[in-house]
Amino acid sequence: MKFTKFIPLALAFTFATGSVFAAATTTRNAEYQIEVPTLFNITEYVAPKTQPDSVTLGEDLNSLEWTGTLGATYQVATNNPSQVFYVHAKTPDGSNAFSDDCSKIVFCNTASGQIPDSTAIASAKTGTDASTNPNCFAAAFPAVVPAKVAGTDLANPATTEGKLTFTASGSGTWRIPLAVTPNALANTFSPADAAGLYKATIYITDQATITP
Repeated sequence: MKFTKFIPLALAFTFATGSVFAAATTTRNAEYQIEVPTLFNITEYVAPKTQPDSVTLGEDLNSLEWTGTLGATYQVATNNPSQVFYVHAKTPDGSNAFSDDCSKIVFCNTASGQIPDSTAIASAKTGTDASTNPNCFAAAFPAVVPAKVAGTDLANPATTEGKLTFTASGSGTWRIPLAVTPNALANTFSPADAAGLYKATIYITDQATITP
């Protein structure tokens, strides 16, 4: 009788202790991380045309034309969804070459003694009387419409304080055309403008202010 009672007790012990030991795991993991740096990059997509092949005075001596549209197309890329960047224009003395609405850009004589003052530059922007803006003239600067290459759309720029301000609403790549039409605007050029080299500089940058 004692022997027959011993067998169930042994089996009971085996069943009770067998569930205590969990099955061995074969899974391991490690989390890997790569931090992508912030990107803001500007490259030339269409090389700048900075000077015409020829310049022609009108028969009335109050008009000026040149061959080819001056300008460039830049490609801007950023992965910063709130990136802000700007287009500025400066005269050789550091004045703002854009009109307030950025629809005009002023070219100024660079010769010693011929550099126009701020009053002449302001007059050229209004285009009311060429006799009041000696040694500088204005040309049209067409509206800038960015073209999306990848990512999100980029809104047309806002005009703030005589510069164009772009604000990204997401990451992307865009092409930004900047151009100057091939003629001086009416009432901005006359024989009062001395012969010589006239300049304006256009910047595309993430800097809110530019000093040449």
